[in-house]
Amino acid sequence: MKIKVRIAVAVDHEGTWCAYGSSGGDDEEMMNLACETLLDGEARYWIEAALDVPEIQTVQAVVERA
Repeated sequence: MKIKVRIAVAVDHEGTWCAYGSSGGDDEEMMNLACETLLDGEARYWIEAALDVPEIQTVQAVVERA
């Protein structure tokens, strides 16, 4: 199974950047959090990706007496 992630990224004119994302996060709030520590005039971006959700696997074991 895959999930879609959306991450807010901001970069200021000095090249300092910050990113923020969370499951079910509000877009405006995430972008505000990404920008709050940067200098004014930052560029704002969204990064989107589809990522695999790890699956818990059960393995079959064989036990031998020593």
